[in-house]
Amino acid sequence: HTRPTSANLGHQLHFDTDEAHLKQTKTISHPIVSSVLYITGGKNGSKNSGSTIIFDQSPETKTKAEGTRCWFNKPKNNSFLMFPGNLLHGVLPCP
Repeated sequence: HTRPTSANLGHQLHFDTDEAHLKQTKTISHPIVSSVLYITGGKNGSKNSGSTIIFDQSPETKTKAEGTRCWFNKPKNNSFLMFPGNLLHGVLPCP
């Protein structure tokens, strides 16, 4: 996803899903790995770039103990983030 800096209000929390597979089979399929490529992120995650937030919650979460931790990554120019593809994630609004 890309957003103009002036409109960077974040990106809602979501699970990556193969939409075509869901439409055809009515079953949810996630990638093994999700990734974010920060082509431009400002100078070491400046206030013009929203951080990616990742929760330890998946659609398969069965207990309340899951989904209680999160990690966030500040964008940096030419950096790459990878995480398990079934985890809940999004982009925080710019400060």
